[in-house]
Amino acid sequence: MKGTRLSRERRFDEALHAFFEAVQFDPTNFYLRTQIAATQEKLGLPLDALETYHGALELGQLSTNESRRRRKLGLLHARYRYAVVLGTSNNLAREWCKSEPAHRRREEARNEIRHALIPALLRKYSEHMQAIVPGWYGPIHDRKAAAALWLHQQLSLPPGASHENTVSLIFQVACKKEIDGLIEDYSHSVTDDTLEAPLTKSALRINQMAWAPLRLSWARKTAGYNADWPANPEVLEELIKKARTWHFREHRKNWLDHYDAACVYAVALFADGLNGESSERFADLACRELGDAVKGADSGSVAMERSWLLAEDPDLAQLRKNDRFLRFGREAYPHSTLDRYRFRDAPPIEIEMTAYDRRLLDGIASTMERTWSLRKTRPPSDIHDLIDWLRKEQEVWNWVHRVAESRARNWPDRDTLLQKTRLAADSTVANSADIPTAVPDFEEILNDEASWPDYDHIRTNIEQLDERLGLLSDFIEKGAELSPLDRSSQWMIAVRMVHLSGWKPLAGSTVQTLCTQYAAIWETLHDLLDPSRPDASSFEQALRRMDAPSPDLLPGHVQP
Repeated sequence: MKGTRLSRERRFDEALHAFFEAVQFDPTNFYLRTQIAATQEKLGLPLDALETYHGALELGQLSTNESRRRRKLGLLHARYRYAVVLGTSNNLAREWCKSEPAHRRREEARNEIRHALIPALLRKYSEHMQAIVPGWYGPIHDRKAAAALWLHQQLSLPPGASHENTVSLIFQVACKKEIDGLIEDYSHSVTDDTLEAPLTKSALRINQMAWAPLRLSWARKTAGYNADWPANPEVLEELIKKARTWHFREHRKNWLDHYDAACVYAVALFADGLNGESSERFADLACRELGDAVKGADSGSVAMERSWLLAEDPDLAQLRKNDRFLRFGREAYPHSTLDRYRFRDAPPIEIEMTAYDRRLLDGIASTMERTWSLRKTRPPSDIHDLIDWLRKEQEVWNWVHRVAESRARNWPDRDTLLQKTRLAADSTVANSADIPTAVPDFEEILNDEASWPDYDHIRTNIEQLDERLGLLSDFIEKGAELSPLDRSSQWMIAVRMVHLSGWKPLAGSTVQTLCTQYAAIWETLHDLLDPSRPDASSFEQALRRMDAPSPDLLPGHVQP
């Protein structure tokens, strides 16, 4: 399937485009929806993934298009991933409570998801919130009603309100409920002939008995409730041992069992004030389990999970700062980059997406610069060609503006910009241009010292790109003094007037100058996107040199 191939190549925007396109023709396809959710996870969009998994599960209960056995296994895996997204509640709550009014399109998408999910969350989890509702809240003699009122209030608070820790606890309680239900249904759904499924009962038991309770304790402590936190290494070891011996019919551990056990020990490292001995013990246990997971996985799984393990899984974020993990990484995945250069002051997915945004916009700028440079030597054979060039140029600038306005955080904007650029580019350039559409993995970024020379100030680099995208948005916005979007529109109207009025065609020198000026604007866009350059003066100068359609350039014609 095209979307699956693109996702494996880390071309996530294009993968989502392909999956959503396929869903339009097959809206009841459960597999497609779970693939969309998995790709959203990889893009660091936990809220989007939660909604998609929820919709897939609602559909999966009704779908009859797939074989009964495949549907069982698919539902189990989707329910597991849904529970894991809920369980990484600190990331999910941060996205739920985030307020980014400056990034309008992403903010609108986030609001729509919240409004769509609130009724489902109330229906599924209200009664399970009774243990965390303050005793004074709501009807004293009807705790179920009080829980429903409290949950609705907490989920409906406006974005930006200081309730992130409470929302995180809510999601963690929901996760525990989902894991418990999954364990109960697993016995009825999986029999001996389906034990080759990677989701084993021992892996689920590890989640039920250790991972989910541990994360729940962390969330309770963070939200101000009593909790058994920090954890004790011996207690966690005993819980995991018990989970692995619970189900006598499973005679082997697979890679997911080891990986989930590693996540338990890694989560324990998030505790503040953890003593050095416990910290080293947790790190040692986690890395030992990760080593067994890598040994137990087939080569394809190892390759696909490499980036997730080394950089992206939020459970392992604290573990990655430990020297024991750095040694494990070099042993399991040999690489040439010095470990002291590993980024530690920003989430890896944020670094990966920042690198991708820069590369994508650089690639688009190069493609359009080459297109207009080529057009200087190949004048349009017909005035309709010139009108088409200008119309498509206007569309590309419109989507560049949308991407810049949202600081490249909205994947549909990035994908549409890519499609519009491919349509606008000269066919010779489009066929040979290599616009980088794959999100670089962490190791690739580590080796790119030219783009990331200052490893100690990665957060600054990310903020600088945001600032440059803000500048770009201001330059392009309709009504701005130098807007290339407005200038393209003016030229398109002027050329249409020439054509419709039957006046003499534009001089070849006018068209050639126009091509030269467009090429210069796209070429200097590289400078604007480069944080190492002190300002955006070259881009601004190129915009100022862009001629408006005037009587001098349109002899005998009226200025539009």
